[in-house]
Amino acid sequence: MNTRVGILSFLVAATVCTGLQTADAKPPPTAEAWITPLVLDTGEAGVLEVSVRSLGEHSIEVTQRGAAVRLRKLPKGCKLAGVKGQSLGFRLAHDAEAAVVHLPIRSATPCTGPISGTVALRVCEGNRADVGSCSKQTLAFEGVARIGEPPPASSHPAVRRIVALGDVHGDLGALRKALVLAGVVDANDAWIGGDTWVVQTGDQTDRGDDEREIFEYLERLRLGALAGGGRVIVLNGNHETMQASGDLRYVTPGGFDDFPEPPSDTPVADGANPDQVARTRAFAPGSAWARVLATRNLAVKVGDTVFVHGGVSPEWAKIGLEGFNAPTRAWLAGKAEAPDAIKDPEGPVWNRTYSQDTDATGCSQLEDALEALGAKRMVVGHTVQEGVTQACGGQVWRVDVGMAAHYGGEPSAIEIVGDEVRILK
Repeated sequence: MNTRVGILSFLVAATVCTGLQTADAKPPPTAEAWITPLVLDTGEAGVLEVSVRSLGEHSIEVTQRGAAVRLRKLPKGCKLAGVKGQSLGFRLAHDAEAAVVHLPIRSATPCTGPISGTVALRVCEGNRADVGSCSKQTLAFEGVARIGEPPPASSHPAVRRIVALGDVHGDLGALRKALVLAGVVDANDAWIGGDTWVVQTGDQTDRGDDEREIFEYLERLRLGALAGGGRVIVLNGNHETMQASGDLRYVTPGGFDDFPEPPSDTPVADGANPDQVARTRAFAPGSAWARVLATRNLAVKVGDTVFVHGGVSPEWAKIGLEGFNAPTRAWLAGKAEAPDAIKDPEGPVWNRTYSQDTDATGCSQLEDALEALGAKRMVVGHTVQEGVTQACGGQVWRVDVGMAAHYGGEPSAIEIVGDEVRILK
């Protein structure tokens, strides 16, 4: 796993060594630390998981002495119980997935923002605790606390400018290129979009190795956009709901490596592939990463445009966006059973009526759905196009251009300003 640059679960590998080394001495063993996302309701008891694993081909031992986790920065107004400092000790071989310390968390007040800290420890090569083969290390980590946030709205008033882009499937480079093309980030990934709203229509996961980096990148971008007067809205697609359903058919080897957290109390179905248990637990409803997905919707309306991964049929339009968004969020948070919206082949994350072989009947269904939703157009992903396309007289725009490396398409997006829709390529 590469060193990550992100907000949601930022990890850093850092080594601070003591003593001098001879020219032929082996470099000291190194490790990396990161935290899982922290998404809780106000007053809810939770756990901050700080994970550590070795880098390189050697084994290391982290001794009980001198190992401690400390939080250095908390969001304004965030009062977290039980995390001022805690000792930890564990053994970790190079072929182990990860070692973890659990810190109890509870905040009586809502708070959202960056959280950072360090793990101070002694690492010793092999299984010895000899002073001569040990070194002191301080590993830094950063993340974000999202405690007591209200649920995401399903509808927003019109804004000056909207940028929409489709499936990125584990390709961070393609995502960055599309955002630079849209003029909302610079070459250093800083938000420069002003009051622009960006909507990503789902499918960040599967088919590529950069999934965790994409989650972290989009979270950092979300915070940057808010500070700059804009907004970043990330939707869940069928590949996100598949993760929470335990359907891992399209996860790459790198994707499994991206989520190496050790087993927790989250149940896993009998007969589960041992190599997939960590990933399954990472996204099981109610788990840390599923709670991140629970901060997102399946569809959103901004002004007179509806954005959704697959498509909203007339039947689902009658239920309303919040009518299927809310049950899906509750399921991902571990508070309800899986909703029909993620199972129905014609549901919001699976529907291809408006993106594949759309005929007059499909356009008629689209018109009925838009009327029920009080919208003029729908923007969808899910089905790869050869560049952005539109149909039904501009009532549907298809933004899945296959920009991920798996498909080989070129990054592209659309811009909506007033009633004008423009392709960015």
